[in-house]
Amino acid sequence: MRHDPALLKRAVVNLLENGLEASKSKVELSLDTNDQFTSIRVSDDGTGLSEDKVSLFLQGRGLSSKANRQAFGLSSSNHIARTHGGKIIYHKSNLGGASFEIRLEAR
Repeated sequence: MRHDPALLKRAVVNLLENGLEASKSKVELSLDTNDQFTSIRVSDDGTGLSEDKVSLFLQGRGLSSKANRQAFGLSSSNHIARTHGGKIIYHKSNLGGASFEIRLEAR
């Protein structure tokens, strides 16, 4: 399967927008590649999320902090990553907040 650059851009932009909204002052974007996978990671220095909330947001069942509605940014990014044969991985950020990684198999 070929990757769709426009969709992958949308997934990364969703993660960046979330990181910017959640951060206190820092957001990091990193790209790593090796023979097995490519990793695009967005990390922030915000308050982070609990593991149970992460799964809700990845499924599109989390509530937006901006409005009284569901938040679909993470679920959209998750869907795009899965469509490309990848996945989204959540970690506590080294900056103190959340870190979301789009991991795609190497082609």
